[in-house]
Amino acid sequence: RAATLGIPVRRLEAQIWVLATGLAYISMVLTAGVSSLPFGVGLGLSVVLRALTALIVGRMTHLVAIAATAVSLGVLETGVRWNTGDSYLMSPILAGLIIVSLLLQRRGSRRSDAEDASSWDSLGEVRPIPLAISKLREVRLGRLGVGIAVVATVIGLPLLLGTNGQFKAGVIVIFAMIGLSVVVLTGWAGQVSLGQMAFVGVGASVGAWATVEQGWEPLTSIVVAGVIGALVAVLVGLPALRLRGLYLAVTTLAISVAASEWIFSNRAVDWIPEGRFARPELLYRISLDSPLRLYYFALTMLVLMGLVLRRLRRTRTGRVLVALRDNESGVAAFGVNTTRVKLSAFAVSGCMASIAGVVLVIHQAAFREQTYGAEESLLVFSATVVGGLGSLLGAVLGSVFQRGSQWLLPAPWSVLATGVGVLVVLLSVPDGLGGLVFRVRDRALSFAARRNGIHELNFNRDTDADSQLEDPAAAGSQEQTGTDTGTGTGTDTDTDTDTDTDTDTDTDTDVGAVP
Repeated sequence: RAATLGIPVRRLEAQIWVLATGLAYISMVLTAGVSSLPFGVGLGLSVVLRALTALIVGRMTHLVAIAATAVSLGVLETGVRWNTGDSYLMSPILAGLIIVSLLLQRRGSRRSDAEDASSWDSLGEVRPIPLAISKLREVRLGRLGVGIAVVATVIGLPLLLGTNGQFKAGVIVIFAMIGLSVVVLTGWAGQVSLGQMAFVGVGASVGAWATVEQGWEPLTSIVVAGVIGALVAVLVGLPALRLRGLYLAVTTLAISVAASEWIFSNRAVDWIPEGRFARPELLYRISLDSPLRLYYFALTMLVLMGLVLRRLRRTRTGRVLVALRDNESGVAAFGVNTTRVKLSAFAVSGCMASIAGVVLVIHQAAFREQTYGAEESLLVFSATVVGGLGSLLGAVLGSVFQRGSQWLLPAPWSVLATGVGVLVVLLSVPDGLGGLVFRVRDRALSFAARRNGIHELNFNRDTDADSQLEDPAAAGSQEQTGTDTGTGTGTDTDTDTDTDTDTDTDTDTDVGAVP
């Protein structure tokens, strides 16, 4: 809209980025000089969270309110540090201030408030293979070959990696499980979460406590942690009933910072076991002491989680989640309880993330608070975006891309795990690696369809191929003549005068197939 008025949008955006970068640099230099902070700490998420809190209170636009809030927070932090000796108490204070401020603000008074801050156009939908295509011999053989290759790789490759490689491969599988929970909450439900590792930390802390203090075996800990994680996620999701986009992302980030600095560090309550512990036996019989067994245990949990979520996506609940992401007002118009759907998405995502946390803490045989920090939440989110938020396969590919390139590839290729690699992938394939895989699949299926005389199918990820299979007729008025030979003959004629002449004699017809 601004471009139609003659405003140079691109140049203005570039100027804003340059100005913002300069101000951020100056503020970090002044902060490090006054507070005597090391360079790395000055750029930490704690400093960013303080700035975001001031922006949220000032509603992103009121400069006077933003400046006054920032000064007040600085005075408050100085007082807290003077009286307590550290500033970790600021994290829960900031998280509470953000949540209260957002809940008290009136929504919808401006056009920008009414619009969703996030766009999901680039996700695309993964369409199932049409029935007519799936029955083709080459398609069946291709799917069988790909399946055998994948199974052979995930089962046999760890045998070639050695002990250290097997241990790292197990962590990659666990982070793929965490990525699945991000797909449910963000990719399907459209609720942007930058604090997913907080849910993972809940499961890990419960798993460590259950293992050390109660002596439970892993499956029992997984069930209990999954229930607790779902409840915690529902509590976190309550503000999401009114928040979306940037506001919800800031809220989850604040909660993640507060949890990592205040709860997982045992500063609030000293209940999480510290140090290493002996890994419990699975079902009190199967030892998990070898890296290879840990890998297969994590792989089994990933497969089970993927099957459950795949089934969920095909149910009415899964379809409503995606519809809610794309058009919340339209879903509400059909009488769907959007509150229940949103909280269900948080519950499922929190449950899956907590289960992954139990598997992770058993794999590591220790609870380390750094593993569940806000920085890790951002890495998990970026990895899932790189893999593709629209599909479960994308979560797995994102984990393999980020963690695998960082740990399993030689030094020159480890740059793929950095921000440079992420930018290269997203600029090349905006819908992620999963979208690239499905586009290659669709091209192969289109080739197989044309080779067998099926021409009416369109494998566009934004259209329904099955509906085109059922109704291949072109729109508009035109004369069509077709002759099919089976056990009889048939002729259909359509003209502009709506005259139909049908002659059928026990004819078998395959729609879309040309003999």
